[in-house]
Amino acid sequence: MKLVMSRKVGYIRALGGEIDLVEQQEALRRAGCAEVYVDLSAADAEPSQEWSASLRGLNEGDCLVVPRLEHLGFTLEQLAGMLADLIDRSVRLEICDWALASRLDVTTLVEIVQRLDAFERAGRREQIHVGLSAARAEGRTGGRRHKLTPNQVQELKRLMAEPGADPVEVGKRFGLGRASVYRYLKR
Repeated sequence: MKLVMSRKVGYIRALGGEIDLVEQQEALRRAGCAEVYVDLSAADAEPSQEWSASLRGLNEGDCLVVPRLEHLGFTLEQLAGMLADLIDRSVRLEICDWALASRLDVTTLVEIVQRLDAFERAGRREQIHVGLSAARAEGRTGGRRHKLTPNQVQELKRLMAEPGADPVEVGKRFGLGRASVYRYLKR
């Protein structure tokens, strides 16, 4: 029977325009990482080729090491998905600046993140509900408030009714673009 040693593989995702990743790479080397994958993709990007490459480089029982938890995702939803990838591969997780994580298995961490994600989503839903209720109480049913008052709309319509009226020039008078002038004319 052949004994296979587990390895530590590092993953860094540039955060907030970080360019100098030397300190983070050094933290991963101190943690014992043989390989380090550096991901420079934007925050709103899907998981990159570097993330995929780091996963391909991990075998069952290996350990993925990240400097901070936020290197795995920018939202709780992203984080939960990336942690699920680790579970599917039977890979452990080590977070350099979070001692608690070393006492948690990845499955427990995923459950914590999923519960926090549900909490965050419920909070956002409640904020939206409160905002919509406040708008309804003010008599608004949705959308942006109108830029022009009813008197200004009448003035706009009067100016546009004149022969040869230029919608761009009339719009400039009210701080509107040509398309907005036509929208107000339809009212």
